[in-house]
This record gives sequence, C-alpha cells and structure tokens, in this order.
Amino acid sequence: PAPVSSFTASTAIIDSAGEVGSGTSIAIGPDGLGLISYYDATNAALKVAHPTFMRLTGEIEFDVNQDVVTVDSGVAGTGPYKGKHTSITLSPTGFPHIAYQYSNDFGHIDEAQLYARGDIPQGTGNCGEGDAAGDWQCEVIFNDEGVGQYADITLHDWTNPSIAFFD
Repeated sequence: PAPVSSFTASTAIIDSAGEVGSGTSIAIGPDGLGLISYYDATNAALKVAHPTFMRLTGEIEFDVNQDVVTVDSGVAGTGPYKGKHTSITLSPTGFPHIAYQYSNDFGHIDEAQLYARGDIPQGTGNCGEGDAAGDWQCEVIFNDEGVGQYADITLHDWTNPSIAFFD
C-alpha cells in the first residue's frame, strides 16, 4: 500500500463531569463520525457519545446534553456498577452493539457480562435514560464471580454478536 501522505487529527472533550472516560471503545459510523462507549465512574454508568456536528475544518464538536446518552446505570458509591470494560461495534446500518461489565461491589462478589443493542424500535427497550429511555435493549450474557473484564465484541451474520471476555 502507498504511504499516507496527509492526516488530520481532531480531538474533542466529550464529557468532563466527574470521573469519566475509562474503558473506552470506538467505532466509526456510516456518517464517518465515531461512536464512543465509555464508563462514567461518577454515575456508575455506561455511556455512548456520537457527535452530530463536524466543522469544515475537520474539528468535531460535542454537546454533552445532546450527543451523549446513558445506556445503563447503577448506583454510584454502593453499586451496582454498570458499564466497565466496554467494547462497541456497529451493524452495517450503523446501529451500535456494546459488550460491558456489571459489578455489584468492589469485592467482585457478583459480576456479569452484559450486552446492549441500539437496533430496536424506539421506546421498546428495557434500558436507556432521559431522552434515550427505552431506546436500548440490555441483556445479561453470563453471570459469575470475576467475569466480564476486557470485553470484545463483533457481529457475525451482520446482526448476531460474538462476545469474548475474561473469566
């Protein structure tokens, strides 16, 4: 392959309220912009960010009130903690699929591997908060002590997830 002759990088702060941004994963949507899944430790929550605006200069702008949604959340400080160790992939039509960890407490007494998908009819799902309420379907894949870290997800047959994680 020919060497890349030019490259333009862009950075943006998508969320800065509290302790946010660990366990990130990114996929590029059909619109050419990234979808980013990450853990919000302040709110014990899985969040997804997707910018809706890119300047002609290539700069990406995020509006945390519009471009960031809470997919699943627990209770900060006491648990459960939902959204650790995220991995995101997209269907060919751009719908996100996310693998992530649930942990009931810091002692790792009760943990699980969870799966969230955003390819359902709007408002028919069992998770999502605020304006995204019911826009996600969340499911427990595996439940046992010490599972769910370092998740990775891919789709086969364009819709069926394959999820790998530490057990």
